Amino acid sequence: MGSGKRIILLFMLLVLPSGNALAEFKGLFLPGDLRQSIVVDYDYRGQELMPKRADSSSSSQNRFSETYNAGMEYSILHPYVLNGHLKVGLGLDQEMYSSPTSSYSSSGNKYSYDIDGTIFKISPTPANFSVRSETMHIPVPFTPGYDVTTDSHAVGASFKHKILGLRVDYQKTTSETSGTTSDSRLAISLLTLKADNVYKNSATEMQITHVSSRLEPLSSIDTGVTKDDSYAIIGKNTLTSSQKDKSLSSSVTYREEKQTAITKTFTLGESFNWQLGKALNFGASYENSSVSTSSTAGGTATDTTQQIGTVSLTHLLYKSLSTRLKVQGRQNDRTVGRETEYSGSASFFYTKKLSVADSLTLNYAEEYSVIDRQLTSGGLTAIDEVLTAQITGNNLLHQTNVIISSIIVRDQANPLIRYDDRDYRIIQNGPFTGFDFSVIGSRITEGKGLLVTYQYNVDASVNYRRSAHGGGGAITFYEGTYQVYANISQSSQEISSGQTGILRPSSSMDFLLGATRNKNGTYANIVYANSDSDQVKNQYIEGTFRLTRYFEGSSVNAQAKDRQTWYGVTSYNAEAYTENQLSLSSDYARNVFSNGVLTLRATYFRVVDANRERNDIVLESIYRWGYGKFFLEASGKVQFRDTDGDKAMDNQFHLRVTRTL
Repeated sequence: MGSGKRIILLFMLLVLPSGNALAEFKGLFLPGDLRQSIVVDYDYRGQELMPKRADSSSSSQNRFSETYNAGMEYSILHPYVLNGHLKVGLGLDQEMYSSPTSSYSSSGNKYSYDIDGTIFKISPTPANFSVRSETMHIPVPFTPGYDVTTDSHAVGASFKHKILGLRVDYQKTTSETSGTTSDSRLAISLLTLKADNVYKNSATEMQITHVSSRLEPLSSIDTGVTKDDSYAIIGKNTLTSSQKDKSLSSSVTYREEKQTAITKTFTLGESFNWQLGKALNFGASYENSSVSTSSTAGGTATDTTQQIGTVSLTHLLYKSLSTRLKVQGRQNDRTVGRETEYSGSASFFYTKKLSVADSLTLNYAEEYSVIDRQLTSGGLTAIDEVLTAQITGNNLLHQTNVIISSIIVRDQANPLIRYDDRDYRIIQNGPFTGFDFSVIGSRITEGKGLLVTYQYNVDASVNYRRSAHGGGGAITFYEGTYQVYANISQSSQEISSGQTGILRPSSSMDFLLGATRNKNGTYANIVYANSDSDQVKNQYIEGTFRLTRYFEGSSVNAQAKDRQTWYGVTSYNAEAYTENQLSLSSDYARNVFSNGVLTLRATYFRVVDANRERNDIVLESIYRWGYGKFFLEASGKVQFRDTDGDKAMDNQFHLRVTRTL
């Protein structure tokens, strides 16, 4: 047998499962069932503004779209050789805007296709690919709107082995706008290499990622190309003893980002756990991280090195009482000096089962720390502070006196993704800094994990200590019907020595007491809370009542919530005032006409304080009905707003009809 034929045979035996390597030829192209659908969508939005000190104005928007989608599975030669999906979509968008003084209409086409496939999917070396393209028309009121075309290409391959596993992926995405005042093209390339190894009691993982992006303006009024280049190397190894009572984990991470500046981050971590008998566990960890930042134009780099060591001892008694002692040391060496911190804490958590549905829980924690700071200048850097995005919250950073221009926000799950001022708005109130993520078009959604790096001003030379303690508990009785809970915490900060201009002695106390009744669809809760510190002095009482009832073919929900808050005078709040928030809501759902469901909802919201009064009334209706391959959804909404005499009325109607073929 010739060498060429031997190579081909060996290749087939490698990439194909043995049971199918010489399987019967099934066909060059094997299409699956064709799935088709037609979607007709109509949306109306109207608004009338009635300010008390100006003339009224109104506007409306009508949008109509039609979309045809088709897709199917396919195979080539054999489902084990190559199989995947084919999808295509075609559509038309039409918009019409009108106001008393002008009207405008626009339209645009949309199309998309999506092809993906897996090659030798059950072999030791499977591979995959995808090709996607989509053109969408983005409506903008009283303008022709603009188009966005996004093209994506991706390939990947794996090598499966009981000892060593490898995976490589490459993806390139290009997004281009057409019809805006400043069109641009954004190209992003992502290359990822993963490897893992399991040998006896050792498990090793490694990942290398490289991301490059290029933002190129296409209009003549903009000049310059923005390039970003980043890569990261992550490695982790875990060793476990033969008795499974000891484990040692080691990790190393290196990340380099090149944008307006070059930032290099290196982190080395060690973690050791030892199960000392059935109830006692010993843990120790050490982390060393360094960050170096320098301008792409050259100049002196800014270096920060942080070392953190932690030792803990945890005891669990009869699965009811858990106690924990922890000691931690931290040292930061910076270009401008150093900062050290020593802390210790003790805590316990107790739980007692009173019956099948009732229980008693108690908890307490005590913490003490000493910080010594010796710097030549009063500027520090917070590295990768974890923040969970809230669309309606204040999203405050831990540190005060933040330098706004130094803020860098990245994705916690994928730190190579960096957000900018198109995704958030920074709010600064006195020494505090927070974020507003309700920006239209933001890539940051509710609950997204973020990493925030920033610089902040501090006193250069100071020694101070912090202490905190707190506890609480809850008891549930009468088969889970009633619950009473309470929490209290107190903290203080005292200056031992040094020159202070920003840092101040402070103390705070927070207290909360609540009770709940929940039985047979009736829920009632009352809470009293008090916060007292140099920055915040407020107390509130809040009551909630919710009723849920089910009948044959229908359901009713109703809720009332009222909160009265008293704000006191602090160094950041010049005068005392009160605020009341009242919300009432109810909804009714019923089966109407075969399997159709009609939902009616009403909401009332009112806020009153010393300087404003706002009243909102919202009425909604939603109807969903399906029969065979036909599905209909219709919804309507009317909202009335009144803020200190400035009134507005919003109307919305949406209709979607889907027919599968």
